[in-house]
Amino acid sequence: MGAAMLATALYLFSLLHFSLATITSLSGIASLAAASLGMMGCLYSARFLRSGLYLLSTALLRHIHIQLESDVLLVAYQYWLRSPIYLLNTRRADIYNISVLPNGGALRILTHHNRTQYPCDCYKLTTEDGALSHRDIRWLTSLLNDWRNQY
Repeated sequence: MGAAMLATALYLFSLLHFSLATITSLSGIASLAAASLGMMGCLYSARFLRSGLYLLSTALLRHIHIQLESDVLLVAYQYWLRSPIYLLNTRRADIYNISVLPNGGALRILTHHNRTQYPCDCYKLTTEDGALSHRDIRWLTSLLNDWRNQY
């Protein structure tokens, strides 16, 4: 869409012969306005293209790894050919709540201490993060609660 608007804008600019008489005429003003609207549309669509490419790369190249050790829970994003980015690194004793949000669209893990580079006390794994369904979120919540409660 943006490329079509850019092509239209460039075509309308080519019709103008940048003389004072052409620009002051009604057709010159209309061509100039249409060309400027086409350029603005092209710039605006580039913003959507960038965000769309980011979402596409996230969906295709990012995986979520959940690793349960005997006493440690690790959650990381793994991008293709890159080292993992750890979002949650906590001991079992530091977790005080693992629950599903009321709408069923996210798993929430509340901790006392998160040992990552950007520590936070609340981690949410949503259905959009890993292409999980509501059923998968409930199953993962029960699995993590069973792990947390075992001694």
